[in-house]
Amino acid sequence: MERSLIESIRKRTHLYIGDTLFRGFRNILESILSDLMITNVNERKITIEFRKQDWIRLLLPVVDVDIIFDRPEDMVYIPHEKMGIVYLVALSEKFSGIIWSLSGGKRLGARNGIYSFVNISGNTDTPYTIINFKIDRTIFKKLDLNYEFINQRLREYAFLNPSSQITSTDLRNDQPQHNLYTYPRGVAHELDFRVATCIDDVENGIRLDLQTSIGKYFYQISFVIDGWLEVPYIATYANEANLIRGGSLESGILAGIQAVIKEIAERKGKKIKITPNELKKKLILIAGVRGEELMFAGSAKWELDMPAMQKEVKKYVYQEFLKYVEANPDAMSVLLERLAFGF
Repeated sequence: MERSLIESIRKRTHLYIGDTLFRGFRNILESILSDLMITNVNERKITIEFRKQDWIRLLLPVVDVDIIFDRPEDMVYIPHEKMGIVYLVALSEKFSGIIWSLSGGKRLGARNGIYSFVNISGNTDTPYTIINFKIDRTIFKKLDLNYEFINQRLREYAFLNPSSQITSTDLRNDQPQHNLYTYPRGVAHELDFRVATCIDDVENGIRLDLQTSIGKYFYQISFVIDGWLEVPYIATYANEANLIRGGSLESGILAGIQAVIKEIAERKGKKIKITPNELKKKLILIAGVRGEELMFAGSAKWELDMPAMQKEVKKYVYQEFLKYVEANPDAMSVLLERLAFGF
């Protein structure tokens, strides 16, 4: 008899979430938040509370989980990005939730993977999903729910999703800790932090903060380029995945910047040859792309493999960067001098 999805997750947990330590718990949380971020809702207020005895409470807007209930007898045929709630149902000792999906409300309960649900009715003008769950210590035997580590990831989610507001609270100690993450300027906020720690004389660097939609994808691109930068930093993301090896998004941005530097140098009668690796040493770059059906190189989401996106990004960055340097010729002259000296 074919094993149900819930049973399979409980029996082969490592296969689904990576491990039963912090990384595995983080992957569950990421699945829930990733599903929320691509749901078409205007308000993305998220609350997560860590309570005593391993209880966690989530308060979320509408979550697009209708597909989960198409085959309630075994929850099969669910896309990977829709698995967050399923993971919680499968891997919680106890689970209870009122889940507002796009088609209505459902009351869902579970204990050690045995679950049931009923449809509910009510006012859906401002519905919220409320989930309470207690992790199953027979599975997560050595998991340390480190509040600081979790908040580092929540902060990333917030600046990658400018319309979001994430509140986290730790109620497990006598003195509760409370954090609010909301970054309406998106990745530009993260660049502020990196610039403050990596550049002494920011006035002589060139900074650009961009946000745009091209086709079905939304881009955030913020960078500072400085010929004397001592501590470069590059971080690129596809949805919430950190692109450790970059790929199409990173290479498109670099190609756009290179093209502008070459063109302006030639206008001034100079020759500056900059390879992508040399350029990366002069950059602080934070960038993200959001959308569905992103293509990665290999099974791990470490490198984006989308040549058409690379071309689009190069064109967009080239146009915007050229527009900026033509409006700020003095800043570009200083940069060219530093680049010529540095290379």
